[in-house]
Amino acid sequence: TVSADFQHNWQVGNEYTYLVRSRTLTSLGDLSDVHTGILIKALLTVQAKDSNVLAAKVWNGQYARVQQSMPDGWETEISDQMLELRDLPISGKPFQIRMKHGLIRDLIVDRDVPTWEVNILKSIVGQLQVDTQGENAVKVNSVQVPTDDEPYASFKAMEDSVGGKCEVLYDIAPLSDFVIHRSPELVPMPTLKGDGRHMEVIKIKNFDNCDQRINYHFGMTDNSRLEPGT
Repeated sequence: TVSADFQHNWQVGNEYTYLVRSRTLTSLGDLSDVHTGILIKALLTVQAKDSNVLAAKVWNGQYARVQQSMPDGWETEISDQMLELRDLPISGKPFQIRMKHGLIRDLIVDRDVPTWEVNILKSIVGQLQVDTQGENAVKVNSVQVPTDDEPYASFKAMEDSVGGKCEVLYDIAPLSDFVIHRSPELVPMPTLKGDGRHMEVIKIKNFDNCDQRINYHFGMTDNSRLEPGT
């Protein structure tokens, strides 16, 4: 729903459970359709304590190595039956998500949680970041942020994530009854709408425009001469 009071969209007292599936893959492009990487799946539980604090937990995590032909590229479906799933050794400790004006500002974790697990939590929680009010919108003449009277919006924002602080393009529009009827999977729980309206939010991240870009290297020595982002 769109509202001017900057409240997040979790109702206080409710508990929400999400199925999280993530894949990180690499390939040789046009030379081969074989992709290699890792797939992670887990459950994410979120409880709204108040308008600024969410209590969350990632649990029942599993992972599997992927090395297979993917003729449709990234969009190729990978079913669990094709995988050798193993338990993901995460602590499963609860953590807090601090909100401000409906946006995620801080992640509070137990001091004993290792850095690699914190990065996984950041990557998962980052998917919940939806700037429906244009709070982080880049100020330009063409910016169009949503209002109660005009819910359509298109704007660019700079957002922090585990991959760095990069430009994100937002397109926001109401979902029509026709679209919902044609594609009911877009609204799996229609009763959550309440008195509001169903909205479609499309986010496109531009990694070529980043204030800060985080680079990860695997299997390379300190002597490797690498340019950031390559």
